[in-house]
Amino acid sequence: MQHPAIVVVTYNRSDSLMRLLGSLSKARYPDGVPLVISIDGGENQRKEVVRIAEDFPWPYGKKE
Repeated sequence: MQHPAIVVVTYNRSDSLMRLLGSLSKARYPDGVPLVISIDGGENQRKEVVRIAEDFPWPYGKKE
């Protein structure tokens, strides 16, 4: 069975991304649920947002 993906769209807001990912990590999902984190623009804080996205563990499926 294929599950729908969870898609997070972020732009230049590392604090908001950390809060959202923290909320997602408190829920439980079946195995095989992919997480897609789409990061747009904002070069000043982009490195921090990318680091947060890359470091976030997602044990339920593929993370992009």
